[in-house]
Amino acid sequence: MLYRCSQCLLSLLALGLIGCAGAPQSVATGESAVPPEEQVVLAPTFSEGELFLIHEGNSLKLGTSYDQAIKVFAPEANSFEFAELPKRFQPPYRGQGWETARESFGTIMYQQRIAVAMYQVDRATKAQLEELVSLYTNAFPSITPVKVEGKTVQNWFWKQNGQTLMISATQASTGTLHVAVALGLDDTMKEIGATETALGDQVKSVDSRFGREVPK
Repeated sequence: MLYRCSQCLLSLLALGLIGCAGAPQSVATGESAVPPEEQVVLAPTFSEGELFLIHEGNSLKLGTSYDQAIKVFAPEANSFEFAELPKRFQPPYRGQGWETARESFGTIMYQQRIAVAMYQVDRATKAQLEELVSLYTNAFPSITPVKVEGKTVQNWFWKQNGQTLMISATQASTGTLHVAVALGLDDTMKEIGATETALGDQVKSVDSRFGREVPK
């Protein structure tokens, strides 16, 4: 989910963006202790871009509605809905998505438009990750992705015209991967720390915490 869990995708968890599958947890309004100057209230800059998310042969661009999004990322029969959002984001921002024990799809909406969309899957294999990276590399041949990686975390970034597409994979103790694919407006991605610089620092912190050298 977009706002909880303490295990998945260590490169993003400290930033309050990505969580993992499990039971729903509500966040009551008015609980936030975030100072007003740190709250996100300004409207994002929606721009026309060529980037899009791909799912089962369909595509999703930013700026569309949630109703359109779930035509591409249709909820599974056993899924439940959630509406959590990092506490820094204030109305008219809102969160909306769905989750199962293994998959989730979530959005950060500004009014009725998607500013960030993210799909996650647990227990993915290395082959599935390689296929996913290849899918987006072939979809955007004119854009060379930037890779930020550590011993247990790998991140790829495609950037174009004020938008960022990111693939992030974290290795679990079981040897499988937790994989997330996110597409967001640059200014909103910056607010949640999903940038090459922020995640690069986070990867170094994770590797250092577990006594691992960061690759050159």
